[in-house]
Amino acid sequence: MANNSSKRGASEIGKASGRSRNRAAIAGSRGSADDTAGKLIGNDRPLISVFGSSRAREGDELYTEALWMGRLLGKSGFDVVTGGYAGVMEAVSRGAHETGAHVKGITLKSFGETVNPYVLDEITVPDFHARLRRLVDLVDGYVVMRGGMGTLAELTFTWQKLWLKMLPARPCILVGRRWQRVLDSWLRNLTVETSDYKCLTVAETPERACAILNAHFGRENASAIK
Repeated sequence: MANNSSKRGASEIGKASGRSRNRAAIAGSRGSADDTAGKLIGNDRPLISVFGSSRAREGDELYTEALWMGRLLGKSGFDVVTGGYAGVMEAVSRGAHETGAHVKGITLKSFGETVNPYVLDEITVPDFHARLRRLVDLVDGYVVMRGGMGTLAELTFTWQKLWLKMLPARPCILVGRRWQRVLDSWLRNLTVETSDYKCLTVAETPERACAILNAHFGRENASAIK
């Protein structure tokens, strides 16, 4: 799962100029992008939103897992969108980019941070609500990696909209066995019922998460990754 990082520097200038060209194209198409899922990309590859910690760093367990998750998504014919910055967002973007998948990043003007170099199209929005709307409403499915406050906000916003049927049914996959402990803790300590979890699926590994997505979307290689 290790990446050949020697290619990164050589392609940096090309990526940056590509993002500049695509930002201009996005600015002219933002109105139509608000209509239905998948229109952020504009092709027949399902668009998967990936949430996770910005604190993961290259070489640690979470970054490595997210890098592999991105590669599996790209190899299976999915495009990805993240919050566009560091940590899991960078790792997933990097893994997907390496397979030729289309990578988008939804960034915030107020953060003042630099988008990670694996994002091809950056969409900058003015506030958290606009960011959540693009990450949640305008996609075809969700993968939730381990994270903190921001990841929990993204998960609960997605979960509530799916549970209330404010969105069409879409797969929302929580990656890693720790998520089951979180869900069990909520059952014990909050006013949550088991039936509330019907729209969520826990997958212990990135391979299993990708297999679930493949099966949901009827991909030909649904049984290839387990």
